[in-house]
Amino acid sequence: ACVRASAACPGLDPCSVAFVGMADDDDGMDKADIIMAGDYFALPGRRAHQLRLSMNVPEDAAPGAYRGIIRFLGREMFGGETEICSLEFEVVVHKAVLPGINEKTFHLDLWQHLSNIARKHETPLFSDAHFRVVARYVQSLAELGQKAVTVIASEVPWSGQRCFNDRENMADLFEYSMARVAKKADGSYAYDWAVMERYVELCFAAGIDREIEIFGLAGIWTDEERGWGKAAPDWPDGIRVRYYDEAGGAFRYMEKSEDIAGYIAALQDFLERKGWLGKALVVADEPADIEKYRLSLNAIRAAAPKLRFKTAINHAGFIDEFKDVVADYVPILPAVSAEWAALERARGKISGRLLYYVCCWPPYPNNFICSPLAEGRLIPLLAAYLKMDGFLRWNYTVWPENPRERLAYRSGEWWSGDMCFVYPSRGGEPLLSLRYFALKRGIEDFELLQMASAKQNGAREGSPKGARENSQEWAQESSQEGSQAVGKVWETILRQKDISLWEYEMGADTSAMFSSDWEDYERARLLLLEALDD
Repeated sequence: ACVRASAACPGLDPCSVAFVGMADDDDGMDKADIIMAGDYFALPGRRAHQLRLSMNVPEDAAPGAYRGIIRFLGREMFGGETEICSLEFEVVVHKAVLPGINEKTFHLDLWQHLSNIARKHETPLFSDAHFRVVARYVQSLAELGQKAVTVIASEVPWSGQRCFNDRENMADLFEYSMARVAKKADGSYAYDWAVMERYVELCFAAGIDREIEIFGLAGIWTDEERGWGKAAPDWPDGIRVRYYDEAGGAFRYMEKSEDIAGYIAALQDFLERKGWLGKALVVADEPADIEKYRLSLNAIRAAAPKLRFKTAINHAGFIDEFKDVVADYVPILPAVSAEWAALERARGKISGRLLYYVCCWPPYPNNFICSPLAEGRLIPLLAAYLKMDGFLRWNYTVWPENPRERLAYRSGEWWSGDMCFVYPSRGGEPLLSLRYFALKRGIEDFELLQMASAKQNGAREGSPKGARENSQEWAQESSQEGSQAVGKVWETILRQKDISLWEYEMGADTSAMFSSDWEDYERARLLLLEALDD
């Protein structure tokens, strides 16, 4: 037996219907997440299945209600199709027009892992075939709202997330440098930036052009006991620059600090020649040792004094230590809550952007398979509430070996879904997810909130930083105005408006902090749309 679904909504066509596939969760249960491509699927009987309906809303669509229909047709063997049932739906179009890719204010930073894309799609690394696949992932990121380009400038800066420690569920998570280095017979070095240049230009052409984040120069993850230590003993960080030794006909790693300094200086020169230096940031991921990080920054600045820095941190006190050196800061959400007063004091000292992040921690709000989809919508709105520029997460395509068969990895340490927002298809393109669209919906909510705030205040702010000196004060005053849409949004989705009182330990009562009800977010969105309709 076969069942086919089709949809139409006059005025908003074309409509498409996609089957939602399952991903395994840590509790052993399969849960809907993967938006599948293709027309035919074998579905097990006596089991509920989800479909996702999507349609185009043109920018010039007239405001009003549009009615559509989904038809389900079935047949047995070679018999003709007959209608099983039909469902009517209504779409209400409002006056507000969301900003385009280049106009969005929300700073989304999902780190990209190109080596993993090559592995899963079985293409040679950085080949033309690889870049044809990568281009599709870049487009999906641009449509989501991505603003940062991830550049890997040395070998395996995260040491493969220490995947060599996982023996029962092995996975290759190593990321390789986009720079090609050769040592000539006379001892001088030649640097080839073609791969890096190609990727940055690909992202820029798609509208991902606000930031170039450079990994592999600072905050290198090491594991001395397992052999993942320094290649250059006299350099303060574990940077691993591989080069081809033309005289010896073999690949080696730079072992002298002056060679690494020369490499970093050459990278700065390349960025300056391309006119990209103002967008480039050298990123460190959770540097644990403050003094070691200070030495690393000093060494990089000595070699390339024009480079700027960004760091993801797990405690806000880190900002005071490096306020004169580091431009962009990204504290983890629990640190934002625990050190809210310190963060507020440091806010005026930050020369760049302020974002927040979540990863395998905290358990909520987050983007796991087990997370209510409403949490994906909350995450961008929370950035606005906290007067932050956006949101960072370490994942987009950090898949385990067979992600569509087994997504769970390091259960008990990483939650299923922690590693990706999309899945690899057999056709060379990303399969999007329900979590992807929940985050996208939340980013749209963020933009609508900024538009409504600008209308309320008489002029649009370019960033949520301009709202108030204290986010709690802002929320309270907006709420007291009663009729203002922004204040009503916080009343609708936040249960505890004092972020310093939020709890993140497992078993905490999330309903006392924020709503996990999708309908509350739809109501909040409607408040903003109606405010913009007036």
